[in-house]
Amino acid sequence: MGEWRRLQRTIGSTVNRVPQKSSPLLALRHRPTGPWLIARFTNPEEEEEQEEEQEEEEEEEEEEEQEQEQEQEQEQEQEQEEQEEQEEQEEQEEEEEEKHADKRQDIGYVVVR
Repeated sequence: MGEWRRLQRTIGSTVNRVPQKSSPLLALRHRPTGPWLIARFTNPEEEEEQEEEQEEEEEEEEEEEQEQEQEQEQEQEQEQEEQEEQEEQEEQEEEEEEKHADKRQDIGYVVVR
């Protein structure tokens, strides 16, 4: 237990000497009432730049998602149109087959009274 307190004192005294200027650096901060924490020191300008970059990335992601949704909608519409065309062709083929079948039946039979 004594070693731990000695270690805390030495770390606390060295941490206070760490320069807290612009570039981000990791340092241990001692709080007498709480646990050891890792604190990050940054420039407010750097934080603003990071926030702007994050916002730009989010906007780009949203645009990409919208483009993908539009492409999916277009693909679905094309598939529906193709299905409708296929159904119409099948119906026309069936009608033609029925007409030909009717002609064949008419030719084959003679009605006698």
